[in-house]
Amino acid sequence: MTTAWTVDAVGAHLTLDQAGHGEIVFTVSNPGVTPDTAVLRLAPDDGVSPSWFTVDRPQRAVPANSTVSYLVTVNVPAEVPAGRYEVRASVSSADSPPEESSRFSGRVVVEVRRPAERPRRRRWLLATVGAAVLAVALLAVGVSLFRPGRVPAAAQPVSPPATSPATPSVSPSTSVVVTLNMEALVDEPATTVTVGGAPARPACDGRACELWVTNDCCHYGYTEGYALGFFARPYDSFTVTVTVAEGGDYELFDVRLLGPNAGRTMYLVDDRPVGEFAESAARYRLTGWTSHGTVRLTAGAHRLTLRHLPLSAGDGRLAITVIDQLRLVRTGS
Repeated sequence: MTTAWTVDAVGAHLTLDQAGHGEIVFTVSNPGVTPDTAVLRLAPDDGVSPSWFTVDRPQRAVPANSTVSYLVTVNVPAEVPAGRYEVRASVSSADSPPEESSRFSGRVVVEVRRPAERPRRRRWLLATVGAAVLAVALLAVGVSLFRPGRVPAAAQPVSPPATSPATPSVSPSTSVVVTLNMEALVDEPATTVTVGGAPARPACDGRACELWVTNDCCHYGYTEGYALGFFARPYDSFTVTVTVAEGGDYELFDVRLLGPNAGRTMYLVDDRPVGEFAESAARYRLTGWTSHGTVRLTAGAHRLTLRHLPLSAGDGRLAITVIDQLRLVRTGS
């Protein structure tokens, strides 16, 4: 019996960054009572090269009455002009010809933007202006040098401009810092995933969520080239174990990827809420270190949970959270 697959794009429009990079997420559902293996392929419109798109693990086992997600990275060459290009996804069973079981998603518009070219100025005008500026400068220098009784003024020291710290500040008296590369925790035995209040490990296989390691395909700047990805509905969560050597008040920071499908999230430590985050962006970009609040910890191991929250009342849409690093900084004993 042929599986009646369904395939949908999480978003119908993707605006690439200035380098021509971006990501699309498709969900594939098996509504039947028999497990099957799905193969996701992309069907670009005319004028769109298939080489722009890369599907992460195109062949997946999908249990009965379950959903899996596919991440598609988009890399459009620099010579492609600005414009809107369209692509669809098709899904079929691995053990049957595509023409017998294929189902198609709706079209996704991929928008390519290029920086506007500055108008060219005539070279003779630039040369004339440059010569005039040089003549005035030389005249001013000559008058200053040959003026009678001239005494050079002492040079005043110039202080460098103040800049914001790139990382959380740590004073010597409270310099206890725990930094985690989050992708390293995905396959830890102690890491758990919860879907609708029920455990769903490993990695939400066959469920409407997934915890995975994502590589830095689009040069966002992930530490060591990888980050943790979580694709889930509201109230789904994952939990990792963090350990601090000394007790005290700790401020929680992270570095994450913002994008059009970024979810609203909450951190909890030992089931105590620490802070919510609900920022998104039209284009994908990596944040700096962002504070989520302070929590008091004893020395030892603790459960740190990230939970998806609805963006609005009744919202049940899937969302993506990508976290590069997490840091706990002790702010007081």
